[in-house]
Amino acid sequence: MSLPNKLMFAATVVIAVATVVNVTSGSTQTDKLIKHADRIATAMEQSVGQAKVAFDAANKQAMVTQRAWIATSVTLAPPRDAKGNLPKDPFIVDKPFDVRIEVKNTGRTPALNVRIFQTKEAIGAKGYALPEPNFAYAEDSYSPAGNITPDGYVYFDHLSILTRQERERIFSSTERIWVHGAVKYDDVFGAHHLQHFCVYLLTGGAFANCTDHNDMD
Repeated sequence: MSLPNKLMFAATVVIAVATVVNVTSGSTQTDKLIKHADRIATAMEQSVGQAKVAFDAANKQAMVTQRAWIATSVTLAPPRDAKGNLPKDPFIVDKPFDVRIEVKNTGRTPALNVRIFQTKEAIGAKGYALPEPNFAYAEDSYSPAGNITPDGYVYFDHLSILTRQERERIFSSTERIWVHGAVKYDDVFGAHHLQHFCVYLLTGGAFANCTDHNDMD
């Protein structure tokens, strides 16, 4: 082989070796960059996941704190005297006997499409037992109450004349007056809610919660 050819062959070999070295070095750097990018992507993915969890928790908390909440209270509203004072004894024979049911929105946003079933009933004792009411309500027994704004309320009065016989049955525990019902409504976030309530009248004029049928979602 002539000298020029030998020199050309040697130069070719050197270039080839240099190329292999550069490719190998570049491949190593590329692998490092890919691994580094993978770590960044994984960290970003974890960060996004954590941010979503935090957002969902904050959103859920906001819905709980901002949604409508219905509270139901039951009281006696006996007639006042000429000076506007309530009588010491709310069980006045032959006078109006008013049981008032108040349904109030204690939340921060309106309660929408409110529907209410409420009733007052007297149930006699069976031996020594005072049976609870039947808490089954037909769908068509609910009355529409529209929308209730925050701090807004609706109320229902069950007004009658208290007879002596009724008073005696209440005080002898041969009869118990129950007030119970249910409230259905939607909140501004699109969730549907149902609340049950039940109380019974005590001889002092206050109402006590029933052991059952006082639940909400």
